[in-house]
Amino acid sequence: MSKIDEKHLKNVCKLGGGAFTCSYLAIGGQEFECLKGTGFQMKIDQRRAQKSMHAMGDNCSGPPKFESTQETVN
Repeated sequence: MSKIDEKHLKNVCKLGGGAFTCSYLAIGGQEFECLKGTGFQMKIDQRRAQKSMHAMGDNCSGPPKFESTQETVN
């Protein structure tokens, strides 16, 4: 899992943005982490397909570069 800095949380992950908040965002201890590319991604992808979660965003490439992509909500 990769830790995420506050600037990225606001600008890319859309923390607090409702459905636009990144689906792969998780909190570990007191820091936010990205679950994209981990063993959790398949489960998150299944829940996104079922629309059984509130955060539906997929806004970047994930670790290690976290490059912004066109914001999508599935």
